[in-house]
Amino acid sequence: MTTEKTQIENYGRSAFELTGHARCRMDQRNFSQREVAYVIRYGKLLRRTGICFYFLAGKDVPPADRKLGWVQRLIGVTVLMTPERAAIITLYKNQKALRDIKKKNKFRSTRTSTTQNICHMESKSCQIEWQSSQAA
Repeated sequence: MTTEKTQIENYGRSAFELTGHARCRMDQRNFSQREVAYVIRYGKLLRRTGICFYFLAGKDVPPADRKLGWVQRLIGVTVLMTPERAAIITLYKNQKALRDIKKKNKFRSTRTSTTQNICHMESKSCQIEWQSSQAA
């Protein structure tokens, strides 16, 4: 997994690095660094399959922010981070993601090599797409 030098400021805390895949997904899904930092700050943290999941539900949003349009758009966003919370792996939006995340095993099974290969191939294809769109 390659990480870019891009870092996200986390409301005065230490910055997070973005993997190339995360940067690609942010661009595809039109999320800013500020929005990702907001999800990490206010979202619910779940540790499953050796990964940190941050899920932002409506009840997690502070009352003062609930009427802001850009915050409303973030409800249902999930950010996946490395176990040591140093880098963002990817992000997606799914209102029902919390239910699916809770069903996951707490730890990875020993059969992860196929999954890792698929993720690696997806990450490479995403980087190629992202680089070609930047060149155009």
